[in-house]
Amino acid sequence: MTDVDELLPEVLGDLGRQAPHDPDLAGTIRGRARRQTRRVAAVAASVAGVLVVAGLSVALTRGPAAVPTATPTPTTTADPAACTRSLSTDVLPTWARTGFSDPEPRVPHVLGARGDITAILFGPMTAPATPDAGNKILWVGRVAGVGDLVVDGSLPGTDRRVHQVVSGGPGPSGVNVPVPGCWRFDLRWGPYQDVLYVAYAAS
Repeated sequence: MTDVDELLPEVLGDLGRQAPHDPDLAGTIRGRARRQTRRVAAVAASVAGVLVVAGLSVALTRGPAAVPTATPTPTTTADPAACTRSLSTDVLPTWARTGFSDPEPRVPHVLGARGDITAILFGPMTAPATPDAGNKILWVGRVAGVGDLVVDGSLPGTDRRVHQVVSGGPGPSGVNVPVPGCWRFDLRWGPYQDVLYVAYAAS
């Protein structure tokens, strides 16, 4: 209890004794205060009830909060970036220069991801193949003479597949594919494996 709470009854009592028209002024004031308190409490309760009803109405109107759904990632039928990164016109690796008159030949080629094979491209690679193109690839292995080269091609994101065997291991071949795109080639020869990407343009 504060000092004000202790002094208030005494002050009200003095006012009551001094007021000739109402000897019980303190009691009257206390009664009015209690009635006023009850009115304020009633009004507050009514306001709170209105707010609760209003809030419930808004909630029912809005319904359950919407749950964001994940946007499906679009599928792709090729990875052009893989072909762009892979294609090189730099000087061929030392072990892939056999048969070239230029000691430092610069020919479009794609080096395998493991660095064990390279695909030297002769002319534009198109799909389907055109009579004057042929889609010629010279496969050169860093280690040769270890059995046939098995070429399994696939177009990422599709069910397109090609299969080819180059007898005797890495060497010249024509590799045709049914549709243009950035084709992945999984390569196996003897105990070795590698993978690379070759771009085929629409013919």
